[in-house]
Amino acid sequence: MMATGDTHTSFCVLPWIHLFADEAGVMSPCCRTVSTGETNIDGDTGQARRVDHPGGILAGMNTPAMAALRVQMLAGDRPAACARCYMVEDVGIRSHRQDQNARWAKDIPAMLAATHVDGTADIVLKTADLRLGNVCNLRCRMCSPQSSRLLIPEFATYHDVPRGHAYFDRFRRIDWFEKPDFWAELERAAPSLESINLAGGEPFLIGQMFDFLERMIEIGAAGRMTISYNTNLTLIPERVKQLWPAFKAIRVTVSLDGHGAVNDYIRAPSRWPVIAENLRYLDTNADALNLRAGLATNTAVQLLNVFALEPLLAFLLSELTINDCPNLSIVTHPEHLDVRVLPPRLKAQAAAQLGDLARRVAAGWPHAAPRRDTTTLVAALTGIVDHMLAADHSHRLPEFLRWTQTMDDARGESLASAIPQLMPLLATSVAA
Repeated sequence: MMATGDTHTSFCVLPWIHLFADEAGVMSPCCRTVSTGETNIDGDTGQARRVDHPGGILAGMNTPAMAALRVQMLAGDRPAACARCYMVEDVGIRSHRQDQNARWAKDIPAMLAATHVDGTADIVLKTADLRLGNVCNLRCRMCSPQSSRLLIPEFATYHDVPRGHAYFDRFRRIDWFEKPDFWAELERAAPSLESINLAGGEPFLIGQMFDFLERMIEIGAAGRMTISYNTNLTLIPERVKQLWPAFKAIRVTVSLDGHGAVNDYIRAPSRWPVIAENLRYLDTNADALNLRAGLATNTAVQLLNVFALEPLLAFLLSELTINDCPNLSIVTHPEHLDVRVLPPRLKAQAAAQLGDLARRVAAGWPHAAPRRDTTTLVAALTGIVDHMLAADHSHRLPEFLRWTQTMDDARGESLASAIPQLMPLLATSVAA
């Protein structure tokens, strides 16, 4: 066992128990580390380690990069890869690191005992988080072709290159999740796996995922596994109704960034009435669908929706009965959508609006809603304000405007029509 030092501000259980693969199959310590660019580097090739590389999943979790990250954590240092969690903690928001440490607290002594001086560890895989490629039916404004290949034309226009440019080849055919060998390797890890999160792209479009669930039922592993999803909920496949009841529990987290026209503008070509109907369906049929692990939503708070959170929160808190308190996450990439890009006058307006909303939520708003612990939501609203006011990134406003115009032209949409609160951006200088 390694000496741990003071690890309470830096330690995270995930490098010991967790498999993460992004849309391209590249391994990282977890989903929150992706935006840092600190991927899991293969010691033999010096390239980013892929989940389908020779040697298998467990070898990929003991690369020199992963070993070094564990050493840093156990010394009480903050690895650069984990900057996102530390950032939100520093503004008072509970982080993914803190949630996972609490969830797996009883297993931490065994993890430390199985860790060697060089940072390698005897891995017992408990959880997996797989982004199943970039097959998606949406073109969300904060995403890239890595998350949805449908965005390639708009990115090509923005960068003034042909759609057939070689740069986009890496996104046209991401297929690691179609390979039988990968799923066989994951099945070999099944005896210790307790939970698997599946995202995309859009995971409900991936047939191989459903085939894997069927296999888990066949081998008797389903009853001790919790399966969770990050989905845009534009569709609910029939196969979920057949497969989900066999598992220990199912959890669905819906990516939802606005109410009504704001949703449709950010997450084209989704349509709010369809999303709302599907949310109500999950809420009403939670028992039959085995949603014992919960129904949740995540909102990527960004420049486009910072003035439009109240209608969404009112819907989620009032109309759904079993869902968790809405989760708000702060967008820092792409950088032109970070709320710190707002010019000072609009920042002041957003801060006042969010501060008022936080106070009302703390007082029980909306009063007709089923009671929930809203402590985390209040902290998130306050943390968004702190983050927004902590730095001036208004130099990126021209980039935001050019990117928005590119998408508006391609989609026949209008920022002014969809989100009128942002109309001042179209006529103001950065110094406004």
